[in-house]
Amino acid sequence: MIRNLFSIVNKNFRILARSKLSLISIILVPVLVILLTGFAFNSSGLNQVNVGIYSESYSDLTNEIVSEFEMQNYTINRLNSTEQCSEDVKQGFSQICIVFPKDLSDKGDSEEILFYVDHSRINLAYILINEVILRYLQNLLMWVFLLHKI
Repeated sequence: MIRNLFSIVNKNFRILARSKLSLISIILVPVLVILLTGFAFNSSGLNQVNVGIYSESYSDLTNEIVSEFEMQNYTINRLNSTEQCSEDVKQGFSQICIVFPKDLSDKGDSEEILFYVDHSRINLAYILINEVILRYLQNLLMWVFLLHKI
């Protein structure tokens, strides 16, 4: 039984080795598909990212998050209203717009951060959202640690 299977596989490889075009297409086509898929879903090149920011009053934490984005070479646009923030994303001027609450603090209050997202670049949106959450949690944990140290 196994001998028959090996003979069939061996016969198929000999046939493939005779036809160079078949051998190339069997190897080259999957490699091309993998490369094209990788280029399509590549989010490592986060250059030329426009981030809209709005808050009624910018707290220290808000400014820290914004400066973190600036250090990562995102273009920051400070906007004048929540409506302008959503319109900026709809018109394609920003890939994401973040609306911070007034006087955002790391005290653990139930404050909402709103994200307006260009859904054509959803991977980018998740990366930026995770950065905001990470920075907020780092500040919250630092505050809790300092509180317990006293």
